[in-house]
Amino acid sequence: MITLKNVVIEYSDKTENDFAIKIFNKIKKYCSVECDFNNDKYCCVDYRISERSNPTNCIYLELKTRDKKYLKNKKMIINHKKMVNIDKCGYNNSILVWDFGGTIYYCKYTDGLIYYPQKIIQDQNVIEIYKTDCNRGFSNLVVDILEMLNIDSK
Repeated sequence: MITLKNVVIEYSDKTENDFAIKIFNKIKKYCSVECDFNNDKYCCVDYRISERSNPTNCIYLELKTRDKKYLKNKKMIINHKKMVNIDKCGYNNSILVWDFGGTIYYCKYTDGLIYYPQKIIQDQNVIEIYKTDCNRGFSNLVVDILEMLNIDSK
């Protein structure tokens, strides 16, 4: 079962729905999965993914879509407050995903990320995460999601 964003206003909304469908279609090959888009625009994560037979065993994804032109940057950014809220709201079993026009970088949330270098961009405090500290590729992301859900990917 998949639940998508129910209001598609911006380009990023469609991109988030497309990404959810792509993840769902891959993971459902290994288990009966639920992928729910969080329609609360103030929530700090975009998706909740769980195995249907064990809905309490879940992970969360936060997707940041970026134009391909930013692919050349050595660092990716995420709002500092979002990171604080992931911890505060108990979404510690999260993966942060950056999609640069189909090129995927991701990292598992750790409370240590909050101590990465920070800077101000457009009056927002953001955390800078080096690409070298991240994993890469959609297929690897799927394997890590399955691993975090304790689902055999073979």
